[in-house]
Amino acid sequence: MKLFNFVIFLFIIFFVVYSHEETSLHCTGKLSLFQVIECVLDHSPEYKYEKQELSAIAGRRIANAYLFPSNPILFFSQSIRTEPNNSKSYLNGEILVSQEIYLSAQRRAKIQTSEIEKAAQTAKIELIRRNTIADTIKASIQYENSKLVLNETKELYKISSELYTFIQERVKKGLLAPIDLDLAEAEKIKMFKVLQISKRNYSIAKSNLTVMMGIPFESNLEILDIPETIHVKKFNLEALLKNALHSRPEILLAEKNIQFQEKKTEVLKLQRIPNLTISGFVQKDGFNENVIGARASFPLTIWKTNRGEILENQAQVQKSYSLLEIQTHTIKQEVIQALSNFQSLEEEIQTYKQQSLERTHDSILALQKAIKMGQMNLKDALIIQQSLVNFKLSYLDTKRDWLVSGVELLRASGYPILEIDIEK
Repeated sequence: MKLFNFVIFLFIIFFVVYSHEETSLHCTGKLSLFQVIECVLDHSPEYKYEKQELSAIAGRRIANAYLFPSNPILFFSQSIRTEPNNSKSYLNGEILVSQEIYLSAQRRAKIQTSEIEKAAQTAKIELIRRNTIADTIKASIQYENSKLVLNETKELYKISSELYTFIQERVKKGLLAPIDLDLAEAEKIKMFKVLQISKRNYSIAKSNLTVMMGIPFESNLEILDIPETIHVKKFNLEALLKNALHSRPEILLAEKNIQFQEKKTEVLKLQRIPNLTISGFVQKDGFNENVIGARASFPLTIWKTNRGEILENQAQVQKSYSLLEIQTHTIKQEVIQALSNFQSLEEEIQTYKQQSLERTHDSILALQKAIKMGQMNLKDALIIQQSLVNFKLSYLDTKRDWLVSGVELLRASGYPILEIDIEK
């Protein structure tokens, strides 16, 4: 029996692990940018939470659509009346059915409230989706860029190490002064520090992306179609602001929240009209006679008038208008800032000429060769080498920031992020 239980336990463990591997298998290895986005959306707890909230709203929609405010009530009573001077008795009984009904348009207003709430939640889901897609593309750009920087710094550190070893041997032979070895060692340590920073940045970028995708940090991951450039079709600020205020889901969400609060106020006002309860009964009275009748009950609205609730909700309506205004200001600020960053970085990226970038690596190798052949002063050569290294690394950083700023400009201005004009 113990062996059987152990086998079942192993089977369960295998099933759980295998299922997890199956769900994350398609999110590792060589992926397109679109596949990475799909993996992030499938894993995102925030995105799942907001989509699940639609089910709760659907439940409230059903509850608000009930035809009557309450279930019918069945009342049954029976009693025996006995005369005090004799043994004669009489049977008294009653069966009564009561039903509460709406006298106002509460049901219609509640249904409309649910519809507005659903529209607001749909806008919120789209907001989360757009932000998640933008964050995923940014994280993917940063991850692939960090790999390029890491590979570049590894190569540069290798060159510095080889140069240090060469100079060390020349110093031992008395062909160079010890200060040249100190300079080479300082350059090697400086490049080692740059290499360690690149490793840390790579780990940060990969951990950020793998957590978003829900895959282990150790997973092999390569994104095949990172964009080389991003074009924004309508570049002037006025057009971008107009499109942002028209297309951003934050605006629709804020507007629906205003409508939701206004409709709640309407419901509270309608609830001041109390519901009527009508009843029908069959009765055998004290004279053993059968009686059929009806009654109606109507609550008096004296103490609970919903006045406080209405005033509170009217304040919520005004707050919702203020939130819409705040959101509008925020969107304008985001568009202006995103456009400013993109234009500045675009001007910066244009200063890097492709021919110069292609010659940089060859120039570094040529410097190393010149040092080994004694054709250049070591101090001057190291200064030139450091300038070339900074040039290469600065280009990679600028290109990363430029691409990220382009994605942010598309997000801020409300354009479809998945339909960006990408050139490879």
